[in-house]
Amino acid sequence: MENQTLIPTVIALRLKKRMNSFYVSIELQNAFSYILYAHFIISTLLNITALFCLMTETPSNQATLRNFLLQIQIMITLNDINLDILFDPIPLFPACAGYCTGILCRIGLPMRYCLAVATLVLVDTGVSIIACFVHRHQTIVGEDSIFKFKERTVTIFRTCFLIVIVISVLLWVVFHTNDQERVEQLLDEYPVNITWIRSRGTYIFIERTFEIYMIFVLFLIAFDSLPIHTMFSPKSVSAALATHFGNALVSPAPSPLTDEERRMFSRLKILLTEKEQGLIESEEEDEEALVQESGDSDSDYDAEEDEKPEQRSRKPWTKELCDKMLEFYRSKDLEDGRRGASQSFKRMQNRFRAHMKTEYDLTLLRKYEKTGVIPSERYSAMRQLASDVRAKLGEKMKKGVPIHDTDIRKIALDLNKLNAASGNFKASASWVSKWKVHHRIVSRKVTKFVTRKATKDREKVLKQIDELRIKFLAVVRKNPGIVIINADQTGQVKEMHSTRTLAEEGSKDVVVEIESKSATTHSVTVLPTIYLDGRQHPIVYVHLGEPTGSLPAKKAVYGNKNLVIGASKSHIMNREAAARYFKEVLFVQPMPKHMLLLLDSWSLFLNHSFIQGLVPKGHKVTILNIPKGGTSLAQPLDLCYNQQWKCVMRRLNDAILVHDIDFVLHTRDNLLRCISQVYWAFGAPMFKEYRKYGWYRGGFLTTHPAPFVTPPKYMFGEGSEADCPCSEPGLIRCPYCKKAHCFSCFVINSHRCA
Repeated sequence: MENQTLIPTVIALRLKKRMNSFYVSIELQNAFSYILYAHFIISTLLNITALFCLMTETPSNQATLRNFLLQIQIMITLNDINLDILFDPIPLFPACAGYCTGILCRIGLPMRYCLAVATLVLVDTGVSIIACFVHRHQTIVGEDSIFKFKERTVTIFRTCFLIVIVISVLLWVVFHTNDQERVEQLLDEYPVNITWIRSRGTYIFIERTFEIYMIFVLFLIAFDSLPIHTMFSPKSVSAALATHFGNALVSPAPSPLTDEERRMFSRLKILLTEKEQGLIESEEEDEEALVQESGDSDSDYDAEEDEKPEQRSRKPWTKELCDKMLEFYRSKDLEDGRRGASQSFKRMQNRFRAHMKTEYDLTLLRKYEKTGVIPSERYSAMRQLASDVRAKLGEKMKKGVPIHDTDIRKIALDLNKLNAASGNFKASASWVSKWKVHHRIVSRKVTKFVTRKATKDREKVLKQIDELRIKFLAVVRKNPGIVIINADQTGQVKEMHSTRTLAEEGSKDVVVEIESKSATTHSVTVLPTIYLDGRQHPIVYVHLGEPTGSLPAKKAVYGNKNLVIGASKSHIMNREAAARYFKEVLFVQPMPKHMLLLLDSWSLFLNHSFIQGLVPKGHKVTILNIPKGGTSLAQPLDLCYNQQWKCVMRRLNDAILVHDIDFVLHTRDNLLRCISQVYWAFGAPMFKEYRKYGWYRGGFLTTHPAPFVTPPKYMFGEGSEADCPCSEPGLIRCPYCKKAHCFSCFVINSHRCA
């Protein structure tokens, strides 16, 4: 018996002894420090990335917000440096004690000062975050809101708050933290043995007091009160309305309203006041809501109501169901005991929840009472009629037949008569209008006229394009690593201007000033080249039309390393020009061993033997031609690149006139200078996805490129108006350095930052 009593006693003593000591080994301490070092390395990389993005990628219209975010990011960076390198704290929870092994601790700085520095950095980080939230809040809060403060008030409050926090921390460090004797006493008196921290460097032990607990309570109260002014309480709004209209029974007095509550209170107050003054009329729920329509409209048909059938999920109606619902609908007793009044929509919905989804369903029930036509049958017939009209018109639109509202009405009436969908269907103007909105049909200006033969040939072209894509895919699969290239000629007049401009309303004639009328009809040919992977060839071929058929020998012509210039009596390229393009642009070393050329059906591009004769030895070129008439359907450059190219050239022409720039664009050298600069800008890496988009639209890429911004939108969009480095007002934004430049720096002086 003695042994049985002794064993539990020994076990209990051992457990008590084990629980009375807590020890962090040197190995565990070092492991904890290594984790902090790894965290510092990762966080430093992320912090540098974040700072870089904030400095370079933030839109100009968010410059103020960027400053707040920069402050937050800088404080977070300082906090990482302090905690991971300088401080390196090791807390010993649940005791309010710990020691540190960081650089500051190793040089002998007392831990209470290290703790004060860490607290100040953390507090400043929190203040920066709160300041950012306050700034965002002040930008969206209404001007008449009680929470709308002046900027100076916000700044003063923020400064005072920071000063109070800093002073509080300093006072706590100086007066409240325990002296060393008290720390040693607390260590010895603590029930768990942690006296070993004396051999680990600087340490601290904070006595738990009432003030320590109050700090956490104050933080909870402060953060809990932040979103109060954004809440919404119907009880508060109704109490405020009752008080406004003189209801003395409201008790207690309504509390101050939030922004959202005050807006709702204002709307309801106006509505009730106008009702009281007789300015608006309302109808009771048990009255029939009949829609007054014009004489030629379809009074009992609304196939295109806002709510789609699949969203309503209403079960089909039968005659038995309609009679049952109608009987209940008219079962309400009048004041004199007779029947005939109408049930409210709410009661109808509660009784027939599976069939009565919207107010419109109640209207259909009343129509059934008058006509005897089951709503689901008529509704389905009308939906089918609308679908048949869309299919019929779709065939006409594909053939290029001009269509008007009267044609829609005629087709709808013919199909209704053929299918006997509805006996009183009139295809009114309101029905046609709703049908067009539902099927996204709008009136557009005719941009191109084609013959009936061309329409028939289009089907043939589409088939040939499908065959081209199959050949393209076969070549790519058979030849891994093949370089795929697309080249296309695009003509542009020497002086291009937008065909639309702002003018005073009612102006009959809109006149636009130009430099030279002949320059708006005389053209040059530009031959850009792009790759399937989104790259742009570094050289562009430009063909000029010269009276002598060649460039002047005695007068120097503008040149640049990204230009190859040819000339003849016409701007249209000939055999000699094509040969020069292949020799001096495309087949220039370093040249891929095997390339696939996707070209249009120009006669010289169809002459494969001519092109193969120009290929250098040791290289292989495969040629695929886009069928005639298929350029607008499958030519990557034509589907994306060429349109944006001409848009930029037009913007440059317009800018010269709008801003009175002394630069005549249609002269040979100035035109070549602009082409060279624009082609250089189009080759920026940021436009890689944009260049790939043409391949995707042409059906040669199956994956949609990542989101991108087009060159005109970026170069002339937001940010282009900033000052140029030369202090002149900016006009064009460089896609390489992302800075705005004036016309003189970017075009005349050929700005090349990359």
